[in-house]
Amino acid sequence: MEVVIYGSPRTKKNGSRIVKIGNNMKLIPSKAFSSYQKLALEQLNNLNLVKSYDGPISICCRYYLADWKNWPDLVGLLQATSDILQDAAIISDDMWIADYNGSHIVGFDKENPRVEITIDAASDESVLQQLKARRCDTTNKPKVSKPKKKGISKKKRYPTSISYLEFRKKGSNYE
Repeated sequence: MEVVIYGSPRTKKNGSRIVKIGNNMKLIPSKAFSSYQKLALEQLNNLNLVKSYDGPISICCRYYLADWKNWPDLVGLLQATSDILQDAAIISDDMWIADYNGSHIVGFDKENPRVEITIDAASDESVLQQLKARRCDTTNKPKVSKPKKKGISKKKRYPTSISYLEFRKKGSNYE
């Protein structure tokens, strides 16, 4: 599947804001990322994509930036793109991304900044394929055994109505 998100790509974690909500402080993304995310989600929702990936995938992102200003880091761009794809329900969970196969910042396009995304199923050698198989396989689940109950130990029981004097007369061997 190939998808293009138009707009100047932004990272999620750089330029975060701290806001006070009631008595709590909360960290929220920058205004630039919030507007980019809103624009991206609108574009993805308008595409009416039917295919949603639920399992190990390989993603290739090619970023075209508007200019040198606010040059982002590639890892931040990849994290932001993954979160947007998850929010748009194109992928079920970004934990299933096995690799970012050849993702890079291609260069500049002042008139048309964008990210071109290619999503494919991950290769069979991916460790995530094994994880998916283990989660789906219900036949090899380990059996949970309950701990064995030990026999009730016989403790000496002392009558609660005995007086101190009676106890002293009979000694500590009272039974």
